[in-house]
Amino acid sequence: MFRDKVGLSRDKVMGQEFAMGHCYARIVNPQAFLSNAGDYEDPRLQKREILRIVASLGGGVDLCTSMDRVGGMLYWIGEATRILATYEDLFYTGERDDSLAECDQLQYPDVLVLKRGGERLVLLFNEGDKPVQVRLRNKDLQAGQVATVFETGAKSDAPAEMTVTIPEQDVAVVHIK
Repeated sequence: MFRDKVGLSRDKVMGQEFAMGHCYARIVNPQAFLSNAGDYEDPRLQKREILRIVASLGGGVDLCTSMDRVGGMLYWIGEATRILATYEDLFYTGERDDSLAECDQLQYPDVLVLKRGGERLVLLFNEGDKPVQVRLRNKDLQAGQVATVFETGAKSDAPAEMTVTIPEQDVAVVHIK
């Protein structure tokens, strides 16, 4: 909408992520409030939300009520920050082109692609409670490109088709250059 209707490029728009309240809980059943682990917000969600926001909007993210982050949230914010810092140019000046990647088990919005020239970043989101192994197909590659999975040491000299394991409630980041 910002690009098409308002005329703003994605590097001109910043997203905002709000804390879920002072106890970070969802009220599912008021009579049994906070009696189940599922009633609490999972701190790992911070990483996925931040990366989705910045991949979509490009201008960064404002963590509203950042002082209210508890229960491990700061660790996962740090995980997202490390990825953003490592690939800052792609997040800030890259263009979204989700058509450059296909996955056998995931689709949009769980497969997001940022590109800048011949370089690209593929974000694979796993919202499930178990690790998932996916077959990733990267399209329109240039000869000699290599794919690296962030912080795993996994590398592929043939990134047209690769197998990637995404931890539960996490994101795998594939950098192709």
